[in-house]
Amino acid sequence: GFRISKKPSDTLHPYGYGRVEYIATVIIAVLLVITGFGFIQQSIERILASIRITNNEYALIIGGIVLVSAVVKEWMARFSLALGKKINSDVLIADAWHHRSDALASLGVGVSIIGSSYGFPLLDPVFGILVSLIIIYVGVTLGKTSAHFLIGKSPDRSLIDTIQDIRGQLKGVKDIHDISLHDYGTNKIITLHAEVDKNLSLDE
Repeated sequence: GFRISKKPSDTLHPYGYGRVEYIATVIIAVLLVITGFGFIQQSIERILASIRITNNEYALIIGGIVLVSAVVKEWMARFSLALGKKINSDVLIADAWHHRSDALASLGVGVSIIGSSYGFPLLDPVFGILVSLIIIYVGVTLGKTSAHFLIGKSPDRSLIDTIQDIRGQLKGVKDIHDISLHDYGTNKIITLHAEVDKNLSLDE
């Protein structure tokens, strides 16, 4: 997504390829939802079939390793989230939630494996369902956010305030309204109506 969105504008795409980043986010969101439903199906099958974990002597070791991987994945999620917010990138924020869903899944797996070895076999599928619901929720939220940008989202309050601050520095501009934002990723086009001093010439 980043690689394509950085391509310069051309005759076919005069505003560039920035929205490819939002398309990439929608793809990640769809994959997260599909993964979540897949986990739910497997978890229900494990509940109905009463599948127990075998080789319990390795459960504590494996569970511990999985819990360590959950911590690493959560660190990756926080890093991607911070970076995504810093450069205002939805695809990086989506990737952060992808890492976080991995971390939650690993946490559930680690706890359930250890719990199952102590005689609680239902912990595994129950945690699987809970983690799956979180993954589906994140996927739907990310998909909706990116879809808003692709369809055409109204500018948020912070951007309008920034534009108003710039307007205040322009001599002769009395007020602005009907602000619209055309978001193409790294390329953003703003249209607005400006009310100017009646004594200004047309050139000014």
